[in-house]
Amino acid sequence: TFNGDITAKSPNLYLNATNFKGTTILEKTGAGNNSPTTGGTTFDGATSITHSGNNILYVKSSTFNAAATFTKAGSNTMTKLEISSCSLNNNVIVNSTATGFNTIIRFINSTLADGYTVSAGGSGFSAGILEFSNFTQTGTTVQNLTLTTTGNANLYSTSGTIWNGDVNFIS
Repeated sequence: TFNGDITAKSPNLYLNATNFKGTTILEKTGAGNNSPTTGGTTFDGATSITHSGNNILYVKSSTFNAAATFTKAGSNTMTKLEISSCSLNNNVIVNSTATGFNTIIRFINSTLADGYTVSAGGSGFSAGILEFSNFTQTGTTVQNLTLTTTGNANLYSTSGTIWNGDVNFIS
């Protein structure tokens, strides 16, 4: 358990059964491939997770109880930030300024709590793929998500994804 704020930049990040109580800023900078972790991490404060390295960064079976920002940055190719089997209990913000080919932020088997939204952040989502797969929005909150229209950004809402509110997606 980390009771205060934490900022960490590392070649690899492994998030296993940890509780972050304060503001949490994490960045994966290296070329390693983070194997799926056991998860079970709880983020109680505002959280920012950035993947500016190579390969895959997995965030698995975790709970976000405050606003969560996920960012894909850098110039590396074939990279993915995967948020799987997570409970998103507050607003979700996504950014992608990555310039590499086939960069992805992917939400899979995750749930967005009632009353909250997914939106593009201040950096925008100008490149890469934003994918929702087997993603569930609980409640009927309207979702308005605009990816930057001047870049090469793509939005996929694939099989098994349920949006219970009206959606306005622009890519």
